[in-house]
Amino acid sequence: MKNKSIRRVLITLILTMLTLGYLQNITLGVSAQSITELPLTPHKQRFYVDLDGEWTFFHEQLLTPAEIRNDVALSGGIKVHLPDSFEKQTNLKNTYGTYATYLTIPDQYINQPLALAIAYQYSAYKLYVEDEVVAVNGNVGTSKANHQAEMSPRVALFIPTSNQVLITIQASSFEHIRGGLENSIFLGSAAHVLKTFNTQMTTTMFLMGTIFIMGLFLILFSFYRKQSTVNLIFGAFCVAIAARELFAEPFYYSLIYPNLSWVWGTRLEYILTELASALFVLLLWVWHQDVFSKWVMRFLVGVISSLMIITLFTQPVFFQALFFKVFYLAFPTILYVLYIIYRSIRLQKPYGKITVLGVLLISIAFINDYALGQNWLQSFDLMLLAVAVYVLVHLLSLSRQFARSAIDQENLNEELAFLNASLDDLVIERTMQLEQANKMLEQLAIKDDLTQIYNRNYFNGYIEEVFKSALENQSEATLFMIDVDHFKRYNDHYGHVQGDALLKKIAAQLKKDMPETCTLARYGGEEFAVVVTDISDQEAYDLAETMRQNIEAKKYPHHTSELGYITISIGIATMRKNTQFKFVNQWISAADRQLYESKFAGRNRVSQDDFGIEN
Repeated sequence: MKNKSIRRVLITLILTMLTLGYLQNITLGVSAQSITELPLTPHKQRFYVDLDGEWTFFHEQLLTPAEIRNDVALSGGIKVHLPDSFEKQTNLKNTYGTYATYLTIPDQYINQPLALAIAYQYSAYKLYVEDEVVAVNGNVGTSKANHQAEMSPRVALFIPTSNQVLITIQASSFEHIRGGLENSIFLGSAAHVLKTFNTQMTTTMFLMGTIFIMGLFLILFSFYRKQSTVNLIFGAFCVAIAARELFAEPFYYSLIYPNLSWVWGTRLEYILTELASALFVLLLWVWHQDVFSKWVMRFLVGVISSLMIITLFTQPVFFQALFFKVFYLAFPTILYVLYIIYRSIRLQKPYGKITVLGVLLISIAFINDYALGQNWLQSFDLMLLAVAVYVLVHLLSLSRQFARSAIDQENLNEELAFLNASLDDLVIERTMQLEQANKMLEQLAIKDDLTQIYNRNYFNGYIEEVFKSALENQSEATLFMIDVDHFKRYNDHYGHVQGDALLKKIAAQLKKDMPETCTLARYGGEEFAVVVTDISDQEAYDLAETMRQNIEAKKYPHHTSELGYITISIGIATMRKNTQFKFVNQWISAADRQLYESKFAGRNRVSQDDFGIEN
């Protein structure tokens, strides 16, 4: 009898404990497994922890804290791990729901100001601490009709009054490539959270301002210094990157321009990203024109330009998905650019090593940001930092060039000062040296450095004079345009050093073949031009044939051409008394056409016009 009484008491105690435990779970609203335990950090140390872990999620229910406390048994909550996306939790991108968890606050932080740092989320959300709304981002809705997205970082302040604090987050996402709470939420002392947030924002703004000012400097520098395309493109690239960062993660534009919709914010982010990409491709092409295919450049810029137009006129859910698909092209492009840089370094081209660093930094940042955009990893945007380092290196290189120029100028000034001090005793000698120097400068101004014949600058002035004289005096003048056949193949096969040597030989032979009344100039690259006055059509043709045959007779090896040796093609156009051109460009174009006829007819031949006037 006594044993039966003891058994009854034990059974009663067990049932009572189970009942109390069940009632306790109902009172909390979220099972004990979803309570986030904060570390017991000493009060004087920094307090900053993430809230990653297991939460309770109520799919397609927008619950208030009171409803979670009272109706959890009827709510159908499921356990999820944050941060994560709606798609992984529910297999739906466009949906809504409520996340909830209890935080156990250590005693030393009760009645102390705390803060929640909420990074940008690809959803609208409303955040409750207990029953108080402490942060709102956009408008949470149950459909796209009453949902309004916004991607803005938030800091929510609150003061806990007990050990347990209920955190409730209502979230929704529609018309977006993803949704949910995909980024970590952090809890810490209010002072430290605000300091961290402000430090991150200040650092980002500082880097943005630095890159923007550098870009603006380079753009203005290119305007005042002609033929500075590289600086113009690089400056525009810097400005585009700086502007992009304002609209990129973590979307600081929403704090500066709160009335700007997330659609236009996202649209501007992608347009500026695409613009910066196109400018970077152009920059690489300008730096490495000799080895970077123009067709590859045009293809990439064309694809990116098309993306920009599509981005401007479509919705984010479309152009974002298209962007991530099309930009798989970036990976083979990076490999191609590395190959181009390798060739440039071998050819000892300028900017080679700087370009290597820039491409590596930007490629790493691109891959990181691409993975971040695809939600493959939890990280932060690296593009701004990578470009900042790249700009710094470029600035150091530019500073070194300016310093060297300044040193050269100082040395020149010192030399001039020395010459001035001894000018009285050496006036005659210095005058002669000055005259010689002037003659050398004149020669340098009109002579081609490589071939030592007249250069394009001299040719432009000289042909204008001949053209004007022929018009005024009703005289005749003949223009020869000469091109080395398959010279690019020669350069690619034998290298630029051998190519330069070949051009010198050809220039010397051409000069040897023509009478003194002819003027020979290097027109550009492997093209030469000859101007001669008062010569008949037959004499002009015979002279051209002589030059062609003598070059052919030299049999300069060219294993990648059909003949196996170097040949030239010549086009001839003549200004006649009764059939004059109206403009000098018409004359040059006529000779060019004859040159192209020689090319199209098989090369290694002479073509001569028979009218002297354009149709």
